[in-house]
Amino acid sequence: MNAKRLATLLTGPLLGVDLDACARAAAENKRLELQELQAEQMQAGQAADGAPITPPYTRATVKIKKAKGQPADRVTLRDSGDFQRKIRARPQRRGVVMDSTDSKTAGLVEKYGEEIFGFNAQNTAEAAEELKPGIRLEFKKRLRRK
Repeated sequence: MNAKRLATLLTGPLLGVDLDACARAAAENKRLELQELQAEQMQAGQAADGAPITPPYTRATVKIKKAKGQPADRVTLRDSGDFQRKIRARPQRRGVVMDSTDSKTAGLVEKYGEEIFGFNAQNTAEAAEELKPGIRLEFKKRLRRK
């Protein structure tokens, strides 16, 4: 058997595994963790690009937040918690789309920008670490089917 034929026999099954599907399946299994990570990032006042969520709260909002005992030194996008409780991770072919099904979503995106959704660099790395075991498991399951 020549080297090319041997290489094809050994790598053929590997090349037939859809890595995007493995990642999507792993993300499906970790949706809740991804949603929580997004809510935590918002609570920290961080946008997807790592910058603070802006514009800052108005004086009136700061006063209300202080009265409620909520952080007022950064934009957290949290008042009652409905918006963050309705954050959804939607695995796609090339990644995970984060959004919220809350009725306030469109207004918050209009005011603060699309960057309120998505992970900053630190949380992207954390999400990747969270997904790696699931991706490996999916890859092995799919490879066994070949």
